[in-house]
Amino acid sequence: MEQKGTLQRDPVLVNRINSDGLIVLHEQQTRSQDENRRLVVKKLHDLVRDALVPKLERIETKIPAGKKRRRLEGKRRHSRRKQERSQDFSAD
Repeated sequence: MEQKGTLQRDPVLVNRINSDGLIVLHEQQTRSQDENRRLVVKKLHDLVRDALVPKLERIETKIPAGKKRRRLEGKRRHSRRKQERSQDFSAD
C-alpha cells in the first residue's frame, strides 16, 4: 500500500498518468508492433523500479563560522553605506 503512494508522488510517473488513472506509454522505435510492445513493457518496468527507489533526503550541515562572519560583515558594510547616503547635509 505504501508503494502505491510512492508511485503517485513520483514526478516522472505523474506526468504519464492520464485522467482515467492509467499510465500511458508509447514506442515507435521499430517497425514491429511486437518489438515496440516489448520495449514499452521494459520502459514501464524501468519507470516503476526507479519510482520505488527511496529518494535520499538532504542532510543539512552547519554554516562554517568564517562564512557566516564574512556574510554578516558584508551586510554591516552595506548598511553603513546606505546610512551614510541618507545623512542630512543641510545643517546650514
